[in-house]
Amino acid sequence: MSGRAGLWHRLSRFGAEEAGMVTIEFVIIFPILVFFLLFIFATSLYIGTASDLQQAVQTLARASVGVLSEGGEEIDLCSVLSTDFLPTVIEQSPLLSLDRITFPTSCADQPGDDGGIHLTMEYSLAGSALKSVAQSVGMEFGTISRSAVVFY
Repeated sequence: MSGRAGLWHRLSRFGAEEAGMVTIEFVIIFPILVFFLLFIFATSLYIGTASDLQQAVQTLARASVGVLSEGGEEIDLCSVLSTDFLPTVIEQSPLLSLDRITFPTSCADQPGDDGGIHLTMEYSLAGSALKSVAQSVGMEFGTISRSAVVFY
């Protein structure tokens, strides 16, 4: 057999061999599968955290109506909400932590001229497990901000 024919024969025999194909397919597909699973996990955790934050700010907005009804117009709404309601609301959420919440300590301008109580809350993801997982799949999460309005 000539050199070229011998090489061709060995390559065709190698291409027809099926031993180890499952291992090769596993080595190629497994990292891609892990990447997608981490991506889905990070995205789901982000959506859950954002949803919990939205629910918390809406709960505070609803509670603000009761605070204003009982305390009158002279009360600093955000001060009362952050001391009396915020810890309890955040405690009810498994995805939120009180030390990562940014909520105004004073909002003497509430309710606004339109009669609405406008509240905004931010949640920092710095140092969280969500940020670590997201960075491992190339996603960048920093701060989640949510708002709610209730008309008084």
